[in-house]
Amino acid sequence: MFGTRFDDYDPDGLAYGKSVPFVGNTLLVILGAFVTSTLAAASHWGGSKWQTVLFFALILWVALLGIIYIKRQFVAFLTFILTFTMPMTLNFSIFEIVGEPNPAGSAANFEFWDKDLYLIILGLDLLVDMALRRGTPSFKLGRTSVWVAAFFITSLGFPVHSVCPTRSFARCFLLGRFLLIFVYLAKRIGTKDFLKLIVIGICVQVWLESAVAILQSMAGGKLGLDFLGEQRVKEMTMPGGAFIRSGALLGHPNAFGLWLVLVNPLILALTLNPRESWKMRVFYGSTWIVAISTLILTFSRAGWLVCGMTFFITWFMTLRRFGRPLMITVVLPILSSSFIVILILALFAQVRYRLFGEGGDSSAHARIPQIKTAINIIYHMPLFGTGIGSYTPNIMRNANIDGRYVTALYFRVHNGFLLWTAETGIPGGIAYTGLWCSIFKKGWNSWKIEDDFIALVGLGTMIGLFGWAFKAMGNIHTIISDPTVLLSFAMIFIVWNCVNDQEYAKLKGTR
Repeated sequence: MFGTRFDDYDPDGLAYGKSVPFVGNTLLVILGAFVTSTLAAASHWGGSKWQTVLFFALILWVALLGIIYIKRQFVAFLTFILTFTMPMTLNFSIFEIVGEPNPAGSAANFEFWDKDLYLIILGLDLLVDMALRRGTPSFKLGRTSVWVAAFFITSLGFPVHSVCPTRSFARCFLLGRFLLIFVYLAKRIGTKDFLKLIVIGICVQVWLESAVAILQSMAGGKLGLDFLGEQRVKEMTMPGGAFIRSGALLGHPNAFGLWLVLVNPLILALTLNPRESWKMRVFYGSTWIVAISTLILTFSRAGWLVCGMTFFITWFMTLRRFGRPLMITVVLPILSSSFIVILILALFAQVRYRLFGEGGDSSAHARIPQIKTAINIIYHMPLFGTGIGSYTPNIMRNANIDGRYVTALYFRVHNGFLLWTAETGIPGGIAYTGLWCSIFKKGWNSWKIEDDFIALVGLGTMIGLFGWAFKAMGNIHTIISDPTVLLSFAMIFIVWNCVNDQEYAKLKGTR
């Protein structure tokens, strides 16, 4: 059956025991990937000025594929690529939706994602296991599975009120695929080695996204990396010039800033681990410095605020775990961060302008009327909401229009929890909040884990999720618009799956 198994042989290399490598096929795989990479780099996907860069990048991926394929099964390799590409928007339209209103920010069509390809392959692998009656190790979600089911079911009430039923269906279908990814990762991965691989993948993604963001700032616009998910950069004017808000490969600068807020505590916690090797601490530390530096380029004020808050929480909780005194855990970060903030404000006029120079034109002033509008919508449609993707057409029916904020007011409410409640009704809001509380409870308990690496991954991930949720209170962030949060959800479960794996190993050693 497909419950929790404690097999010595794990055919997929994801949990319990060691996978059997296919060393004999490695050279053939590398050769085939080399030819494929060469053809891809020479095609129109690369773009004229990026063909050489893409070629060498794909060659590096071929080498990585060879290394991982030798050590693990192909399913494990696909799972790693799935986790690595979670922040990236790699999709294309397969069906254009016409004849309906076009609300701002909703899905304009049905799209095929790279993640769909992974789901298809992994689903076929599961079907083969079932056909061969080969049970593969899996873990239980516990009570969280109830909240996941309620979260998805409440999103299906869109036919009642939605003025864009096709768009709402497209978003429900997308949400279902994202939740399947979460369930797969949370139930299948359970080894410390694979958890380390995911963390390293997140760090490499930070370097990749940061490099793109820096190049965007230097170039003053997009780099033409549409084939890698680059969508836009945002230009802002200021007295005496202008500056670019970089979004890297994640689209909007606020989305990029949100992702950095999500992963920064994890990387910082591992940097502060005194029992980690010095080489890995240097790697984690340099990655954290790059992430913090790049966060400045997003010019996301909420991102700066939340990142500062999670920095203090992570620093304090991590070092207190190792018995450091209050002088190190409290006084030192306050003094050092104050000095750095003053230095940044003194050196960068763009940061000063972003914080203090926009005055009455700041979009933040529209937040209160947006919130009042969302509350009005919930009051008039409490059970089923507007239907996901159909919030915007209902704004003017429920808004107390203030002439100063008509343009900003027409956007969805800048509060992810209110937005989801308005689109799915009060039951949907309860399910959404319940899912978050369930994840937080499980993440907080990771503080008790004996293994330092596993405990700090759980702690850093939980603090990152807390920062994400806090930032979502002031911007358009929900699980469906920022699916990267689902990887962090899954990592909380993977942490505890690793604990189960270690306990089984100890039990097995006593036999």
